[in-house]
Amino acid sequence: MGIRYTGGINSPYIWFECPFGMYSRDFFDKMLNEIQVVGTPGAGFGKNGDNYFRLTSFNNYENTKEAMERFRSLFR
Repeated sequence: MGIRYTGGINSPYIWFECPFGMYSRDFFDKMLNEIQVVGTPGAGFGKNGDNYFRLTSFNNYENTKEAMERFRSLFR
């Protein structure tokens, strides 16, 4: 999808740059309102996190897979 990310290896967290040049809290609202997926805005970790977002796989396989299918739908 062309989004820079890090993590996911030996960690349940994926950090990525917010797409569309959005701030993390705005991207949180977009995900919640458009695809009903919740993550953690990087702004909650301080000013340097403003343009980053964190997702986690702390759920079962089926729910995580569904969330990622919804996430992909934002970019279609």
